[in-house]
Amino acid sequence: MDESLSAAERPEPIDVVAAFSGGGLKPALLVWRRRRYRVKAVDDARPWGAGSPGVLRFRLRVEEELSPWSEKRAFRPPNSGRGEAQAGGPRGAAEDLLEVTFDPRSLHWHLVGR
Repeated sequence: MDESLSAAERPEPIDVVAAFSGGGLKPALLVWRRRRYRVKAVDDARPWGAGSPGVLRFRLRVEEELSPWSEKRAFRPPNSGRGEAQAGGPRGAAEDLLEVTFDPRSLHWHLVGR
């Protein structure tokens, strides 16, 4: 790992559900910091760079989904004084752009940019 990078710039391991289809790889869902993100679109997919042969880089448009372990989904009774009860579902969630890499030799995914 490159020690010259700040903590915010270091690649972070993530879990990804992806499909191999038509000779390509398409990420569909990722989990980062106990939050689940649905991939809405793959804006870019290409080899990572000369220093990392075989590693693929993806630029993904994602939307956070509520997951069973998400605090957002925790039950809050009406008039509990802790805010409104949350409705399930990702409607109205903000879309994020994330850059991730996949190393086919190690089968590891990393978040490398936001």
